[in-house]
Amino acid sequence: MGGDRGGEPFSAAMRRVLAGEGVPLPMIWTEEKSRSTYENAVYGWKFFTPGIRKVVLVTEAYHMPRAERCFRKRESK
Repeated sequence: MGGDRGGEPFSAAMRRVLAGEGVPLPMIWTEEKSRSTYENAVYGWKFFTPGIRKVVLVTEAYHMPRAERCFRKRESK
């Protein structure tokens, strides 16, 4: 989730960690407005273009089924 909850957005922290592990910055897409998983899917959809066939959804294992459903629901629109 990208939204600011009074501190650094989770997405900014994840971007920093991924970059530190060697992932090129142009390959790290984050959004920082969302306040829920569904909003993250809506706001994050802008990164997906017709040529993109595979993405990595990063979240906690407990939240993955819900997050995947939100993104798939957004995909079908």
